[in-house]
Amino acid sequence: MSDHDDDRSLVECAIGIASEAHAREWRKGKNGLPYMVHIYDIMRFARKIGIPTSDTDVYQAIALHDTVESGLPIGIIKTLLPQIVPVVEELTFLGTPEEKPDYLASFAGKSVVALVVKVMDRICNVWDFYDDGDREYARKYLQKASELWMAAYARRSEIIDRFGQAVWDNLSWEYDHVSNMTDEY
Repeated sequence: MSDHDDDRSLVECAIGIASEAHAREWRKGKNGLPYMVHIYDIMRFARKIGIPTSDTDVYQAIALHDTVESGLPIGIIKTLLPQIVPVVEELTFLGTPEEKPDYLASFAGKSVVALVVKVMDRICNVWDFYDDGDREYARKYLQKASELWMAAYARRSEIIDRFGQAVWDNLSWEYDHVSNMTDEY
């Protein structure tokens, strides 16, 4: 088995866990797509901005980012994919709506992988709200995450060190694009 096959197995395992955790979940909004579509959208987005599929930490984190919030015991992930547990724990939010701003602001001190995954998640969510026709909520949703983006911007040198200049440039362009798009409404 090659290293590429090992990488693929880790991501496939994470996708399998996520598929089970989200099996009966649907995306909010008019389209009501199966929740796993969101996971694949973020993965496609990661690839689009230049994160190679061989970066298994990122793709596992994308797959698993909402599984604990959906009720999956973290112990399952600890057993099957222990190396990604710290990032999954950073991405997990189990607080109240009033605590969400503090959670988003906390990414200023979390791992750069968790930070980038959360930014990609937020951008994909904004696109979903926008595409569903709820452009006002898309704008508000993006604004609620302003501290998240400020953390990414403040840590751009770490992001560049970890992912490369092109990934930062593409991520930044995408954020600016959704910001400009939602500011029109």
